[in-house]
Amino acid sequence: MHRSPFKSGLTFSTSAFALMLVATPMAPDLHGGWLRSNTAGAASASANSESHATAGGGAANARSRSEATADGTGASATADGNARAHTEDAGGNSADSAATSHGGAAGNDTAIDTSVADGGTSASFGSHGAAAANLDLVNTGTVPESSGSTSADAARDDGTLASVGLDRSLPGVGEIHDHAP
Repeated sequence: MHRSPFKSGLTFSTSAFALMLVATPMAPDLHGGWLRSNTAGAASASANSESHATAGGGAANARSRSEATADGTGASATADGNARAHTEDAGGNSADSAATSHGGAAGNDTAIDTSVADGGTSASFGSHGAAAANLDLVNTGTVPESSGSTSADAARDDGTLASVGLDRSLPGVGEIHDHAP
Protein backbone atom coordinates (compact mmCIF):
# COMPACT_ATOMS: atom_id res chain seq x y z
CA MET A 1 0.00 0.00 0.00
CA HIS A 2 1.34 3.36 -0.96
CA ARG A 3 0.64 6.55 1.12
CA SER A 4 0.87 10.04 -0.19
CA PRO A 5 3.11 12.31 1.89
CA PHE A 6 0.57 15.13 1.43
CA LYS A 7 -2.44 13.41 2.92
CA SER A 8 -3.40 14.54 6.36
CA GLY A 9 -6.14 13.76 8.83
CA LEU A 10 -7.01 17.48 9.03
CA THR A 11 -9.87 18.68 6.93
CA PHE A 12 -10.09 22.38 6.27
CA SER A 13 -13.30 23.99 5.16
CA THR A 14 -12.99 27.41 3.56
CA SER A 15 -16.65 28.18 4.25
CA ALA A 16 -16.20 27.45 7.98
CA PHE A 17 -13.11 29.68 8.06
CA ALA A 18 -15.00 32.48 6.30
CA LEU A 19 -17.91 32.13 8.74
CA MET A 20 -15.48 32.40 11.69
CA LEU A 21 -13.99 35.62 10.27
CA VAL A 22 -17.41 37.17 9.66
CA ALA A 23 -18.63 36.34 13.18
CA THR A 24 -15.63 38.01 14.85
CA PRO A 25 -15.61 41.84 14.76
CA MET A 26 -12.43 42.77 12.92
CA ALA A 27 -10.77 45.89 11.58
CA PRO A 28 -7.71 46.36 9.38
CA ASP A 29 -4.49 46.73 11.34
CA LEU A 30 -2.56 49.42 9.52
CA HIS A 31 0.66 48.62 11.39
CA GLY A 32 0.72 44.87 10.96
CA GLY A 33 -1.06 44.54 7.63
CA TRP A 34 -3.56 41.95 8.85
CA LEU A 35 -6.81 42.08 10.74
CA ARG A 36 -7.20 42.75 14.45
CA SER A 37 -10.13 42.15 16.78
CA ASN A 38 -12.47 45.08 17.15
CA THR A 39 -13.90 44.00 20.51
CA ALA A 40 -13.44 46.37 23.42
CA GLY A 41 -11.04 45.45 26.19
CA ALA A 42 -12.10 45.41 29.80
CA ALA A 43 -11.98 48.68 31.72
CA SER A 44 -9.40 48.85 34.49
CA ALA A 45 -8.58 51.23 37.32
CA SER A 46 -6.02 51.49 40.07
CA ALA A 47 -5.35 53.88 42.92
CA ASN A 48 -2.85 54.14 45.73
CA SER A 49 -1.92 56.60 48.40
CA GLU A 50 1.11 56.86 50.64
CA SER A 51 1.49 59.20 53.62
CA HIS A 52 4.31 59.64 56.14
CA ALA A 53 4.89 61.89 59.13
CA THR A 54 7.85 62.28 61.50
CA ALA A 55 8.31 64.53 64.50
CA GLY A 56 11.06 65.06 67.06
CA GLY A 57 14.29 66.90 67.66
CA GLY A 58 12.67 70.25 66.98
CA ALA A 59 11.32 69.31 63.54
CA ALA A 60 8.05 68.05 62.05
CA ASN A 61 7.76 66.63 58.52
CA ALA A 62 4.73 65.36 56.58
CA ARG A 63 4.39 63.94 53.08
CA SER A 64 1.36 62.64 51.17
CA ARG A 65 1.14 61.21 47.64
CA SER A 66 -1.97 59.94 45.83
CA GLU A 67 -2.16 58.38 42.35
CA ALA A 68 -5.22 57.30 40.36
CA THR A 69 -5.38 55.70 36.90
CA ALA A 70 -8.45 54.67 34.87
CA ASP A 71 -8.50 53.03 31.44
CA GLY A 72 -11.71 52.39 29.50
CA THR A 73 -15.33 53.44 29.75
CA GLY A 74 -16.81 52.75 33.16
CA ALA A 75 -13.51 52.68 35.03
CA SER A 76 -12.89 55.14 37.84
CA ALA A 77 -10.40 55.47 40.66
CA THR A 78 -9.74 57.83 43.56
CA ALA A 79 -7.02 57.97 46.18
CA ASP A 80 -6.73 60.22 49.23
CA GLY A 81 -3.86 60.72 51.66
CA ASN A 82 -3.34 62.69 54.84
CA ALA A 83 -0.34 63.11 57.14
CA ARG A 84 0.22 65.34 60.20
CA ALA A 85 3.17 65.81 62.53
CA HIS A 86 3.61 67.89 65.70
CA THR A 87 6.50 68.37 68.08
CA GLU A 88 7.16 70.76 70.97
CA ASP A 89 9.61 71.23 73.79
CA ALA A 90 9.26 72.34 77.42
CA GLY A 91 10.37 75.88 76.51
CA GLY A 92 7.25 76.63 74.41
CA ASN A 93 8.75 76.02 70.97
CA SER A 94 6.63 73.98 68.54
CA ALA A 95 6.57 72.75 64.95
CA ASP A 96 3.62 71.45 62.94
CA SER A 97 3.46 69.93 59.45
CA ALA A 98 0.47 68.72 57.45
CA ALA A 99 -0.07 67.40 53.93
CA THR A 100 -3.17 66.10 52.15
CA SER A 101 -3.48 64.74 48.61
CA HIS A 102 -6.27 63.59 46.29
CA GLY A 103 -6.12 62.00 42.87
CA GLY A 104 -9.11 61.06 40.73
CA ALA A 105 -9.50 59.53 37.27
CA ALA A 106 -12.50 58.53 35.14
CA GLY A 107 -11.96 56.13 32.25
CA ASN A 108 -13.05 56.71 28.68
CA ASP A 109 -12.44 55.29 25.20
CA THR A 110 -10.01 57.93 23.98
CA ALA A 111 -7.22 58.10 26.60
CA ILE A 112 -5.95 56.67 29.86
CA ASP A 113 -6.59 59.15 32.68
CA THR A 114 -3.90 59.52 35.32
CA SER A 115 -3.71 61.99 38.20
CA VAL A 116 -0.93 62.42 40.76
CA ALA A 117 -0.95 64.71 43.79
CA ASP A 118 2.29 64.87 45.78
CA GLY A 119 2.90 67.27 48.67
CA GLY A 120 5.40 67.63 51.46
CA THR A 121 6.12 70.02 54.32
CA SER A 122 8.75 70.59 56.95
CA ALA A 123 8.90 72.88 59.97
CA SER A 124 11.57 73.32 62.62
CA PHE A 125 11.92 75.64 65.58
CA GLY A 126 15.75 75.53 65.60
CA SER A 127 17.73 78.74 66.14
CA HIS A 128 15.35 80.93 64.10
CA GLY A 129 12.41 78.73 63.03
CA ALA A 130 11.83 77.60 59.45
CA ALA A 131 8.94 76.31 57.36
CA ALA A 132 8.84 74.96 53.81
CA ALA A 133 6.26 73.26 51.60
CA ASN A 134 5.92 71.85 48.10
CA LEU A 135 2.97 70.64 46.09
CA ASP A 136 3.03 68.95 42.68
CA LEU A 137 -0.12 68.05 40.71
CA VAL A 138 0.17 66.25 37.36
CA ASN A 139 -2.85 65.15 35.28
CA THR A 140 -2.90 63.39 31.89
CA GLY A 141 -5.68 61.96 29.75
CA THR A 142 -9.12 63.50 29.29
CA VAL A 143 -10.92 64.22 32.60
CA PRO A 144 -8.55 63.60 35.53
CA GLU A 145 -8.54 65.79 38.64
CA SER A 146 -6.16 66.24 41.54
CA SER A 147 -5.82 68.48 44.56
CA GLY A 148 -3.64 68.92 47.60
CA SER A 149 -2.83 71.14 50.52
CA THR A 150 0.27 71.54 52.64
CA SER A 151 1.02 73.67 55.68
CA ALA A 152 3.97 74.10 58.02
CA ASP A 153 4.31 76.27 61.13
CA ALA A 154 7.26 76.77 63.44
CA ALA A 155 6.68 78.88 66.57
CA ARG A 156 9.43 79.91 68.98
CA ASP A 157 9.02 81.08 72.56
CA ASP A 158 10.56 84.45 71.61
CA GLY A 159 7.54 85.17 69.33
CA THR A 160 9.26 84.24 66.06
CA LEU A 161 6.85 82.48 63.73
CA ALA A 162 7.63 80.82 60.38
CA SER A 163 4.57 79.72 58.46
CA VAL A 164 3.75 78.55 54.93
CA GLY A 165 0.71 77.00 53.26
CA LEU A 166 -0.24 75.82 49.77
CA ASP A 167 -3.71 74.78 48.61
CA ARG A 168 -4.22 73.89 44.95
CA SER A 169 -6.72 72.09 42.74
CA LEU A 170 -6.26 70.96 39.12
CA PRO A 171 -9.41 69.88 37.23
CA GLY A 172 -8.42 68.53 33.83
CA VAL A 173 -5.13 67.97 32.04
CA GLY A 174 -2.08 69.95 33.12
CA GLU A 175 0.58 70.43 35.78
CA ILE A 176 1.08 72.60 38.85
CA HIS A 177 4.44 72.74 40.64
CA ASP A 178 4.41 75.02 43.66
CA HIS A 179 7.14 75.43 46.26
CA ALA A 180 7.39 77.81 49.20
CA PRO A 181 9.31 79.65 50.42
